Amino acid sequence: MSTLFVDTINEKTSGNGIYIPGHVIQVVQGESTAVTSFTNSTSWTDLGVSASITPTSTSSKILVIVDVKMGNLEAGLNFSCRLLRGSTAIGGGVQSANRQAFSHNEMSIVGTQYQMRPQNLTFLDSPSTTSATTYKVQTIMNATGGTVYLNRSHNNSSAQANTRSTITLMEIGG
Repeated sequence: MSTLFVDTINEKTSGNGIYIPGHVIQVVQGESTAVTSFTNSTSWTDLGVSASITPTSTSSKILVIVDVKMGNLEAGLNFSCRLLRGSTAIGGGVQSANRQAFSHNEMSIVGTQYQMRPQNLTFLDSPSTTSATTYKVQTIMNATGGTVYLNRSHNNSSAQANTRSTITLMEIGG
């Protein structure tokens, strides 16, 4: 048995890079540190957390990792988050009404104004394209009234943290 040791692998002439099926080809991350409020948002609204990637092959898959932090106070106020590739909702449950979301939260316990809750998703997408593709996160309130916040708690006191929300895209060779 032989062992091959290398410091660098360079493509010979194609200019397309090294492509190994099942391996990470590129990684792109989008983030938001904006402290944003969404009031009476009863239609899907962009959170400002997005990233764009240009796959090198139509057989590549995109591993999408979403980590969004949101807070709210109002008892009974519930909200959902969803992931879109372009204008198409992906990674959620069965498509009916607001059930196209990947997360749903309702905060109704005293003291929740001090909390931010993560809305997380890991999804392996097959966009079948070599065109630039944008992924983004949206939110909706499933009842009228109230406010939800991106990257902060409702209370927002000096003792509370502001944070960042991210979306990471990893092209996996197909």
